Amino acid sequence: MQILLYVDGSNNSQWALHVALTLIRHFDTQLTLMIPDAGADADPAWLTAAREQLTAATAGDLREVSQPGTAEEAILAELAAHTYDLVLLAPAGRRGLSRLLHGSRVAQVVRQSNTSVLVARAPLTEIRRMLVSVGGTRQSLEMVEIAAQWAQALGARATLLHVVSQLPLFFQGLTAEEGHHTSDELLAIEPESRAVLQEAVDMLQRVGVFDQLLLREGLVEERVLGTLETEGTDLLVLGANAASGVNRLLLDDLCERLVQKSTVTTLVVR
Repeated sequence: MQILLYVDGSNNSQWALHVALTLIRHFDTQLTLMIPDAGADADPAWLTAAREQLTAATAGDLREVSQPGTAEEAILAELAAHTYDLVLLAPAGRRGLSRLLHGSRVAQVVRQSNTSVLVARAPLTEIRRMLVSVGGTRQSLEMVEIAAQWAQALGARATLLHVVSQLPLFFQGLTAEEGHHTSDELLAIEPESRAVLQEAVDMLQRVGVFDQLLLREGLVEERVLGTLETEGTDLLVLGANAASGVNRLLLDDLCERLVQKSTVTTLVVR
């Protein structure tokens, strides 16, 4: 796996460093380290220590690059120049006026990258429980296949979550109470989803990582974030660009909001 890791010496970037070290232990990786151009505003001692840890973990096979511009500009420029399977970064932690002026680093990278993005939200040393938010279309099975590979490599268990929403995405800002329905009643609302969900379950079962299938009714954003709180999740897995036209714009927007609001490390699969 070709991984581009961005760190800038901030407290948040320590999360990305810990997640990178975790991935190196479980995957066959080629790691490229990106730091701010000329190390601007970075703690030299922290960067030196980070290099030493990564060099030891990769047995000296560590490439280092730098690109000009903001973090998001540098990351996107490097992704355009070289092929990677994954970009790993942490949120910038922008608030208030800084967020208004510069936007969200994570949202911009997720929106503009054609590469899968892993957003570190905690200094993980192990990933044991994964929550995979799966839609009812066959395109989402590609994301489930990647999630199965990750769970198998990490020795993790994967829970599938499908949200049955009777409200269109235009109304994601509204709130709705979850009804009390059986699984069959929920799937009766979306009968086309049944075969897709069964295939998703089969994928995870074939590699011995399936935990459970959760069906929820309501608004996707609320149900996914709520499930993170109740299931003790280490890694949230989302799919991107599983639609076209207006639906794609709406789903991309939903994906970005979930990435920004997620309380756990989040993988956006492309």
